[in-house]
Amino acid sequence: MNSSLQSPSWGTNEKILLSNIHRSKNPDVQSFCKLNRNLETGDEMYMQSFLGAGGVLILVQAINNRIIRQPLTEVDIVILYEVFLSCQLIMETPNGIEEFLSLNNGIESIARCLNFESKLYA
Repeated sequence: MNSSLQSPSWGTNEKILLSNIHRSKNPDVQSFCKLNRNLETGDEMYMQSFLGAGGVLILVQAINNRIIRQPLTEVDIVILYEVFLSCQLIMETPNGIEEFLSLNNGIESIARCLNFESKLYA
């Protein structure tokens, strides 16, 4: 079978990706795009592993760390959008929405991804 068609499994590379996003003060767009591809193509076991690794908390922290920057740059907006897409993919799963609801301000953080004061980015 073509490896590009296989769904990703949770392994060392995924743990490293999530850890890099968590530890970085400025996670890059490519990291979130890769995470989104994995979340989109991953199976239920992949999603459960992501949730079990604290993935939702890491995404909420990434939102909160990025949104406090003033002024927000175009890169900040793109990254927030990619994080929002990750959140959307997670919330489409049976346990995903529960993970966000269990966090203090989890849903509010997602809403902040879409609440831009600047008309330039709206």
